[in-house]
Amino acid sequence: MRKSIAVVSALFALACGAGDQAIRDAYEAARAEASARGAADPAGAPDLVLHLSRPAAQRLVDQGVATGVNYKEELAVVPGLTITPNVDLKRVVLVDKERPTCPSCLVADVTLKGTLRYESKLLGADRVPLDATARVTVELDLPERKKGWAVRARLTDVKKPVVELGKIPSQITKLASDPLESWLNGQIGTLEPFVLGTFTGDDLPLVALQRVVAEDGGLRVEMQSDALRRGTVDPTVAPPADGLRLDAAASSLVWIGRREAFALGPQSDLEIAAIPDRLEVSQGRFTLDFRLWKLSHGSWWRDVRATGTAELKKRKIKLVADDVEQLDQSKGATLADPLAALAQGRVLEEIANNLTRSLPTPPPPAAGGTGLTTVLGTLDGDGDRVLLTGDLVPE
Repeated sequence: MRKSIAVVSALFALACGAGDQAIRDAYEAARAEASARGAADPAGAPDLVLHLSRPAAQRLVDQGVATGVNYKEELAVVPGLTITPNVDLKRVVLVDKERPTCPSCLVADVTLKGTLRYESKLLGADRVPLDATARVTVELDLPERKKGWAVRARLTDVKKPVVELGKIPSQITKLASDPLESWLNGQIGTLEPFVLGTFTGDDLPLVALQRVVAEDGGLRVEMQSDALRRGTVDPTVAPPADGLRLDAAASSLVWIGRREAFALGPQSDLEIAAIPDRLEVSQGRFTLDFRLWKLSHGSWWRDVRATGTAELKKRKIKLVADDVEQLDQSKGATLADPLAALAQGRVLEEIANNLTRSLPTPPPPAAGGTGLTTVLGTLDGDGDRVLLTGDLVPE
């Protein structure tokens, strides 16, 4: 009798051990797959798309040229007549117009203000107000940096400036107009390229900024995440009228979250790992399917669905699960607290963080100026996409 009991116990232990190993093998296979990072695919579709409305893009342009560029030079017009324009670049104002021949170009009006001093042997000397405007092309590009990327702009293709002068002799106006306009044209074109925003950081979940495109007077940045299994986002969806919106493929966020959750591994007090499988967001609420893995003796897995709310404060998203339901489980799965495992695994925290890490950092303010910061607005979605809205406001 004792021998039979011993045999049965040995067989039971062997069966449990085999079951444990099968669970661990499945976990390791899933972990190995999720640990890889996706490579850039220049021809592939984006899975993260940032839309900057014209007002938001304007704030970045204002920040980029806030240093106040000054142009001054003495020009010899004809023998006996010199003019010295002294003007400041006041503003570059984006207009709701596109360049069909240049998809990555915005259109803007440049405003300059200052004075014009003239010296004439026949008509004397004086200083008069000078106001000028010119339509320019704002050419956008994506220069790579040592770490990350930037969206950069430079003024090109300056149209003939329109100049208004204070009370000045008509003879001087006739002689000085063309040289003055040519000089202003050339000076505007010398403005150094300026940065509209940067994407940097060791934890940036991106492998490529694919392209930047003009869009309704604002701009659109198409990006690829480093998720192994990237989803796709349609970049042509209508942009916001104000502020900014980040469209993210939900599956990409999940796969980035899977990689980070596997890297964290089972938590010491619970000995359970929570690994995300599917994410949906709608009107400030989310649904997350995830698998709990127990890898110590008596290994098992359990599939769970959590629902909860999204709280947004300035640059922070906080996803809070408030309900769970069980979907499936392996044989012999015991009770566990899914919400505790989800919290300790920081899955929701990392998904939220990866959304905000995909937003650009505005350029630093000029000396004595006020910087810009990103304030979050809403979190929404439509099944395959997660939509994060916000705006750029003074700090």
